[in-house]
Amino acid sequence: MKKYKFSKSIRKKWADKDLKLRKDLRTEEEDPEAERQLQEWKDNRGH
Repeated sequence: MKKYKFSKSIRKKWADKDLKLRKDLRTEEEDPEAERQLQEWKDNRGH
């Protein structure tokens, strides 16, 4: 297998991005209030 060498800054950038994405996903899943507001917003728009 080929090994790639990345500079630390790039690794950090990726790690930060990954962490942010995971955090965003987690908050969406674990936030029933946001879920409810989203549902209300959908209802208010009319179908």
